[in-house]
Amino acid sequence: MKKTTLFVALAATSIALPSQAFEGNPYVQADIGYSYLGFIDNSDADLNGSVADFRLSIGQRINNKFRVALDYTHFGKLKESESISGYTGKLRLKVKSLGITGLYDFKAKNNLTPYVGLRMSYNKFDLNASVSSSYQYYSGQDSESRVGFGVLAGIKYDLTKNVSLNLNVEANRLAANFAQYGIKAGLRYDF
Repeated sequence: MKKTTLFVALAATSIALPSQAFEGNPYVQADIGYSYLGFIDNSDADLNGSVADFRLSIGQRINNKFRVALDYTHFGKLKESESISGYTGKLRLKVKSLGITGLYDFKAKNNLTPYVGLRMSYNKFDLNASVSSSYQYYSGQDSESRVGFGVLAGIKYDLTKNVSLNLNVEANRLAANFAQYGIKAGLRYDF
C-alpha cells in the first residue's frame, strides 16, 4: 500500500506541472559517496558505521531556478560480527532508497552554481542475521520499508556545455530512528 501511495504521488507531481513550465533539457546524474549510517537513539550501536554509497538520478529543470529529480540510492551495507563461547553471530543491514528531490539553484558565477534541496524517499531495510558454531547454523532475515525525508546542499561546476561536476553534503532521516549523513561527488549530463 505504501509503495502504491508513493508512486501515485510521484506520478501526480509530474502530471500537475504544466508542460510550458519546463525549461531546458532533462539530465542524468551519477554520484558516489561516503556516508555514516546509524540508529539515532543508539539502540543498536553495533550497526552504526561508515559505508560507501552511490546514487543514480534523472531530473528536469522546471524554470531558471527550480529542478526536480527522481533517484535510486544504495546506501550500502553495515556488518557486525562477534564470537562468544564457540558461537559466531553475524548481522548485515542493507539500505536502499527511491526518492524525489526538489532543488533550488542559486545564480551561477564563473561556472559555479550553488544549490539546496529537499528529498522525500521510500526506504527499504534488509536485515540478515546468523549464528553458527562448528556443528550448528541458524539464520534469519527480515525486511522493512519506511518513508523518510532529507536535505542537501551542494555546488555544480560546469566542465562543458553538457557535463558538470557536482559535490554535495546531505542528511536523511530514513526511518523514525535511523539516519544517514554523507558527502557525494558525481557527474551530471544535460541532454
